[in-house]
Amino acid sequence: MEHPSHALYSSLCFSDGYLYVSDSDYHTDYSYHNTRGSRHDVFDVRDPENPEHIGEFRISSGLQGWNPELICQGDTLFFTEFTRSMGYPDDCGLIHIIDISNPAEPVAVDSIITDVYLGCITILDGFIFAVDRVGLKVFSPDDSSGFTLIGLEEFDHSVVSADFGNRSICINGDRLYYADYTGMYFFDIEDFDEPQLIRNINIEDHIKDIKIVDNTLYTCGYGMIKYYSLERPEYPSLLGFTYTPGHAENMIVEDNICYLADFYNVSIYSFGDSLTSVNEDHSDPPLEFKLFAAYPNPFNSNTLITYNLPPRMFTRLTIHDLIGREVGVLHNGTREPGVFTTLWDGKSLPSGTYFARLDLGDQSQLIKLTLIR
Repeated sequence: MEHPSHALYSSLCFSDGYLYVSDSDYHTDYSYHNTRGSRHDVFDVRDPENPEHIGEFRISSGLQGWNPELICQGDTLFFTEFTRSMGYPDDCGLIHIIDISNPAEPVAVDSIITDVYLGCITILDGFIFAVDRVGLKVFSPDDSSGFTLIGLEEFDHSVVSADFGNRSICINGDRLYYADYTGMYFFDIEDFDEPQLIRNINIEDHIKDIKIVDNTLYTCGYGMIKYYSLERPEYPSLLGFTYTPGHAENMIVEDNICYLADFYNVSIYSFGDSLTSVNEDHSDPPLEFKLFAAYPNPFNSNTLITYNLPPRMFTRLTIHDLIGREVGVLHNGTREPGVFTTLWDGKSLPSGTYFARLDLGDQSQLIKLTLIR
């Protein structure tokens, strides 16, 4: 999708055929952000094959921050960031409320200050669920048009990393799903006043965003979109995946179409043939030991290698040259069952043919890699 020059897209939301995208150009230029405010672009995507940029708007709060979050609820857009200037307390959160009844001309209505930086938020029945360094917090609307903290589940940081700036949450029924660079975590939110962590899965997918549609969990991260069945809510089962260019930051899934912000582009994916199926039986974790084709391949300097592990066993992933010499070790240790993606950086090696080898017990598989300078 074409976009204005210098845009660095990191968050987006969808409402009634229109896509609202946060431009994080202030990540690397604080003076620019402080004088002009954060910029947001609006696209008409009612025809997904012919998206049209119809306008932009700015929020001039004078903030210095990163990782904005956009949430659409009907004709209202919620935009969060954190403050370190213009008289606001250090590390407090700010939620902007934007009227988008006219998509081409959004209007700022109000701003709400909270006592924490809200790393990611989602909204259910008017309540705000937010994650910060402390834990999962639940805010209730109050009579003064603000929000009051009513629920808290503090993180045990030996279990939950709460990686600063790289986390996402979404809700499915009475379950809240939270993800960051190291794993996914499942909370029971049947009682808003007492959210409870019930399970976590340690993974290495560098997840940047998660969404749930029709009992299917979608994740995006380091060059890949994955999707999981939630037939068993605390035990997501991987259904398939597709590779993406750039650094996936945020996504929207609507009517079998995925809108992806990957920092330098906004991409549109139609789910179907582009997804690699992993398991026909959705009720249990994948059972096949498999080393998938790398992407991209051939490649210039780095490529993504994805593999599927059925049991918990000692696993070794290595790179070899054409005559069989080991030139790199990507993993050497025990892994839980699941699908894993690893980046191989071959910039220190000459052009040529290489092989990735995956060893699991007495089993091994090879794939061919072509490095081009």
